[in-house]
Amino acid sequence: MVFDLSRKTTTALTTNLFRLFFILYGLIVLLPFVWMFYNTFKTNMEFNHNIWSLPAQLEWQNYVVAFKKVHVGVYMVNSIIITSVAVLVNLSLGAMVAYVIARFAFFGRDFLYKLFIAGLLMPQILTVIPFFFLMREFHLYNTRLSVIIAYIFWGMPFAVFLLVAFFKTLPRELEQSAMIDGCSHFKTFSLVMLPLARPGLITVGVFHFLEFWSTYILPLTLIGDTAKKPLALGLVEFLSGLYDTFGERRDWGAMFAAAIICILPVLVVYAVFQRKLIAGLTAGSLKG
Repeated sequence: MVFDLSRKTTTALTTNLFRLFFILYGLIVLLPFVWMFYNTFKTNMEFNHNIWSLPAQLEWQNYVVAFKKVHVGVYMVNSIIITSVAVLVNLSLGAMVAYVIARFAFFGRDFLYKLFIAGLLMPQILTVIPFFFLMREFHLYNTRLSVIIAYIFWGMPFAVFLLVAFFKTLPRELEQSAMIDGCSHFKTFSLVMLPLARPGLITVGVFHFLEFWSTYILPLTLIGDTAKKPLALGLVEFLSGLYDTFGERRDWGAMFAAAIICILPVLVVYAVFQRKLIAGLTAGSLKG
């Protein structure tokens, strides 16, 4: 009895310590965003006077400046176009490749799958220079399409890796029933298996959206025109102009407002698909 009580006490103490650790960790991560958010409502004079004080009143002008001076609207449209197209194409191609690898036996299947796994191990920075010369050779440099193609190349190994494991968890009886009813392989895939793989597709899509939205080095290498740059590049370009001729910083409020606008889509996507994201990860890990 004493032993059981001691073990319960130890377990409760350990659980509370873990909870306290994660609460503190969450506060450490959250506080910089809270600080940045309330500084978006301060004037430059208020910010320069005391960076930690709360705003005297809500100054929405910084968000107006972010759209007019930082051109957040233009950069946002570019990011939406590039990220959306890359994610959709990646999901479409990745699902088809993963389904073939998971369901069909053919010569070189294992070798093909291992090639995709090897793609996960390749550092992305190593592909930047080859992509630059390749896009320039095909006259795609300084276009949004060049970044989309690079994102598809980067994202395909992860999509295939996760979706192969997910398709293997689906029962083969469903495919056999569809084939008996007269469905072709493509109809079986698109009408039967693909809807069942929705949790896995959502998982891949969310991960790719989070990665593609904030990627910096690749768009920097492939796009030189300011009007075609995504949001991450636009914010850095504005940050480089935060100094006037006297070396004084300026427009921090507008910069913080632009950063909040940049972060907001990521938070919304993750909040909406959080449950399905976890379900997709756990479902795909049941069978490999």
